[in-house]
Amino acid sequence: MAGTKLSIQALEVFETLARTLSLQETARIMGMSISSVSHHLNRLEQELGVRLIDRSRRPMILTPAGFNFARRIEEGLRHIRLAQSETAIGGLYQARELRIGVIEDFEGNIVPDLAIKLAQHLPRLKLTLRTEPSHSAVRLVENRQLDLAIAAGPQESDRRLTTHDILRDPFVLVTPKSRTLCADTYLSDASGVPFLRYNAHHQIGMQVEAHLKRNAVTLANRHEFDSNQSILALIANNQGWTITTTVVLLRTQRFLDEVSVSSLPIAAFARTISLFADPEHNVETANVITTLIRRLAQTHTLEPALKRYPWLAGSLNIIS
Repeated sequence: MAGTKLSIQALEVFETLARTLSLQETARIMGMSISSVSHHLNRLEQELGVRLIDRSRRPMILTPAGFNFARRIEEGLRHIRLAQSETAIGGLYQARELRIGVIEDFEGNIVPDLAIKLAQHLPRLKLTLRTEPSHSAVRLVENRQLDLAIAAGPQESDRRLTTHDILRDPFVLVTPKSRTLCADTYLSDASGVPFLRYNAHHQIGMQVEAHLKRNAVTLANRHEFDSNQSILALIANNQGWTITTTVVLLRTQRFLDEVSVSSLPIAAFARTISLFADPEHNVETANVITTLIRRLAQTHTLEPALKRYPWLAGSLNIIS
């Protein structure tokens, strides 16, 4: 293999293909055409001199060499992404103060890692990290009380903010594991357990209610919560069901083994998590933080979610 040149993009394409085993799904996730995915795979196999995917099988499968290669490159790509993130931070060396508002959905893993990386590489930076609801974080940027907001859309802004999309976060159906009912039973309000709503004043609650209305779904209004932990605790205890997003769901590790997660029996929908910045703020800073958050979301959100729920491939995406 002397002189072999493996492109990072080809490795990322293969990593995704090894997980989905579908050219079409890989193309959708990577934002490529199917022919581009095939091209990268062919070039990679030519460079390595081995067949990685058995395309004669339906569905196609990894060859033994492909299985071993996929296992090895997963860790390698993780280190490469880490290096890219740390290199990107170099673009902030001139910054003296940075005030960031972040949705609480990221506070369990992404926010701590963001704080560590910025503190390690920029020891002179005066850093403020605030956990805020989406609508509040964006409004604080509008009022120039924060420099950046990492929040869920859609957002209606009084002032024109620049937006850098980070993650497409699909909504899913979460039901008690002890109940073996079809998804339609829950949406017809015939499951025997109540629908657990999110606070209608919060972004996620507004999106769910709007989507139910669009699809002519009417559910009894008995319970409403601010706390995702409370909602999941009730579902795990066979006392309700809900519609939530993948990112929100992953925050409740304690209950994940006690609930069932599936796609919605109505039209799919998702929210977009983005970075919002005042157009007068340093553009390079916004770009660097966006790159860093995308890398952290890849490690802390996308990879664990697809490992647990592989059927989300194609709907849960890092937006690059």
